Formats: sequence, C-alpha cells, structure tokens
Amino acid sequence: SSDADKLHKIFRVYNGLMYHVANSILQNHHDAEDAVQQSFVNLAESSEKIDKAISPRTKGLVITIVKNVSLNMLDKNSRFESLEYDDSLYSVPFAEEESALANCILKLPERYQQVIYLKFSFGFENNEIARIMNTTETNVRKLIERAKKKLAKLQQEREATIV
Repeated sequence: SSDADKLHKIFRVYNGLMYHVANSILQNHHDAEDAVQQSFVNLAESSEKIDKAISPRTKGLVITIVKNVSLNMLDKNSRFESLEYDDSLYSVPFAEEESALANCILKLPERYQQVIYLKFSFGFENNEIARIMNTTETNVRKLIERAKKKLAKLQQEREATIV
C-alpha cells in the first residue's frame, strides 16, 4: 500500500532528525525514543494529509509533531529545570520560496507559526490540530485568530516601511 510505503520512507529519512529534536527537548534517550514512536503514530493517523514523503513541507510537519509530543511529555514529566532547547534549530519551513508572507509568518511566536502551518499549509481541521498540539479546539480557534491578527499587523508594518 502506498500509505505504508510513504510512512516507511518518512521513517527512514526523518527518524534521526526526529530523535535529535526529541532528545534535545527531553534530555533522555528512552523518553526521546518514546516521543519518536508516538510521533509516528500521530503521523500515521494524518498520512492522508502528506503528499510527498520527502519534502520541506513534510519535514515541517514531522518537526512540528515531534516537538509537540516531546514538549507534552516534558510537561507531564515536569522536568523544566534542564530545558536548554534551542528552538531556532528546528524551525518549520513555510514555503519553498522566500516571500513577504513567509517572512512575516517566521516573525510570529512558535505556537502561532505551528497553528498557521497546520491549518493553512496542510489543511488540518481544528480538532486534528488540537490533537497534534495537545490542546482544545477552542484554544486552536483562539490561536488561529490571534495569529491572523498578529500577521496582519506585521504585514501592515512591513508595507509601511516599504512606502
């Protein structure tokens, strides 16, 4: 089946990256492996949203999911003391080409970037985004609303500096 092939290919290509992201957050080999495993379960549940196994878009989704799974595990384990996690290492690629909108999106806070990416780049429904980000649908709607407002403000500021 093509879905299974796609997931195998994603696993082969992104497994190391996923482990690295998870371990940089969790600082624990076994927890990182658990996070990668849980992330693949989440990816399998969303496989119909993935067009190509290897692409900047898929890489972004993989990173977004493993980050959220790892941060949720960290939250459950409440081991924030040793959190030295550099978020900039794993930023989500929004567009293959540089664009004004992509640049504005990259200036948004991490959670806003993720919700915009999942909603508008992948077309996830709010309930699916809530599952991926381990939050409520209501919170997802609020995040999208706030992200759009902040994005509009950033675009206005950008246009004001061009004129």
